[in-house]
Amino acid sequence: DVFMEKHWKSAVARSLCDYFFDQQRRVLSPEDTPPVIATPHHYLISIYRCNMFFVAVCTTE
Repeated sequence: DVFMEKHWKSAVARSLCDYFFDQQRRVLSPEDTPPVIATPHHYLISIYRCNMFFVAVCTTE
């Protein structure tokens, strides 16, 4: 696995990615990973293209 980060405004806790990885483990196929994952204080928006996930972290909808 390769993990790359780009921070546009401020760094976010890597523990937020645990929510994404937990959801990813629950599905049989990567395409079934939910595109929006709500956490207690953030939203994770994921796009799956060319066998790669792009994940963004937002604080509001």
